[in-house]
Amino acid sequence: MFIEMGILLFVFSMIVYAIIRQTKKMISTKKRKILSTYYKRITDTEAVLKYATQLSFNTRLIILLHERVISSLHAVLAVDPKHEHVKNNIHHHRSRISTAKITPLTGIFVEPADERISIDLARSISRLKAILRDELTNKNITLEDCLAEEKKLEQIRLKLRLSNCLVKAELFFKQAKYSITEKMLIDNLALLESIEVKDEYLIDKFNKMTILSNKANFEVSLLELQKESEETKLDELTSLETLFEQQQKPM
Repeated sequence: MFIEMGILLFVFSMIVYAIIRQTKKMISTKKRKILSTYYKRITDTEAVLKYATQLSFNTRLIILLHERVISSLHAVLAVDPKHEHVKNNIHHHRSRISTAKITPLTGIFVEPADERISIDLARSISRLKAILRDELTNKNITLEDCLAEEKKLEQIRLKLRLSNCLVKAELFFKQAKYSITEKMLIDNLALLESIEVKDEYLIDKFNKMTILSNKANFEVSLLELQKESEETKLDELTSLETLFEQQQKPM
């Protein structure tokens, strides 16, 4: 009887051990999933903050983004209190908020130095729009403010497009690719003409594109005239050769 009880106790202890092990595994998996979610929030938000100057963020938006990071860091600490570096990071972002309140950014759009940065900025705009919608869901920003920020982001996206277009158009013009230059500029000039109210940046780009477009159009016209002239000369030469051939035939 004692042997049977011992066997039962052993089996029971194995079952309990298996349950505890499985429970720990589930908790560990859930913990990793939660941490992964918050770390992604932090990474995406910090990636956007990296271009705060180029994207001309206002103070309100900068504070919102830093507070988003701080709340995510607090969530990480709640799940895993052992991360001391997280506390330092929280202090860092609080310091950045204080700095933003004292020395706000100019709010002026800064053109990207090259195409790689332009692509990064475009990606940051897409990330920021998703972040704003998430903050709206969490009631950390009003619908009115969210829409205002999204409108501003679309204006910046337009400026990025125009800046990139003009850089490429100038390059194509130097390479004597006048038709491509003209086509690029005409499409973007039409877009600019559809905008009723333009700021100084858009007016400047419109003027520069118009000048370059006229130059490209002039070069295209010259090439067409040269081509027509060459075709006329070729036709005349062909007609002359035909006439000589007819005269040389025996009567």
